[in-house]
Amino acid sequence: MLQPLRSSVSVVSLVVANAVPLFGVLYGGWDLYTIFMLYWVESAVIGFYNILKFTKFKGGLKFFLIPFFLLHYGAFMAAHLVFLTAFFAPGAGSFESFPLKPILAALWETAPAIVGLFVSHGVSFATNFIGKQEYLRVTEQQVMEAPYSRIVIMQVSIIFGGLLFQVFGLPVYALGLLIVLKTGVDVVAHLRQHAKVQARPPILSSTPRASKT
Repeated sequence: MLQPLRSSVSVVSLVVANAVPLFGVLYGGWDLYTIFMLYWVESAVIGFYNILKFTKFKGGLKFFLIPFFLLHYGAFMAAHLVFLTAFFAPGAGSFESFPLKPILAALWETAPAIVGLFVSHGVSFATNFIGKQEYLRVTEQQVMEAPYSRIVIMQVSIIFGGLLFQVFGLPVYALGLLIVLKTGVDVVAHLRQHAKVQARPPILSSTPRASKT
């Protein structure tokens, strides 16, 4: 009974957090670049909670993995930001221009949605990784790799849809549909990822790898 409740709380928080940008598009005038920047920040939020996951492991390996992840993931995020800004920021048209103003404007405008996504991923971390003790069923390497697969699927679907939106000049309701589709992709990826982890037996080792507290 408790396990389904935890899953439902996690999924509901995810859907609610994704409803904020939908409201922003339909009633707040958020454009395509604003939405892209919001989901770029979500990738950063995912990376933040991934670092917290490393802290559950015992041993000195995490003191190497955390800075390595920060460096590697940071480079990934930086390249992603350059791509989004060069192609989708207002007034941008090449990699030679990197306008800071639209980035800051998008971050300020989407601040409530950013908070919602931060809370949503925090709920998932607390209910799944900690509450369901997923940290006992994963290795450090699996934690290292997990964010990339989910982010790539999410961002490819968003950018592909965004390109269609931009090329064909579709109405704002089409951008709302893109957010709905992104939410669906998110929910499916969330359920599959956690179901896969929770189906694994606990990893046994003569030396405890993770704290059970």
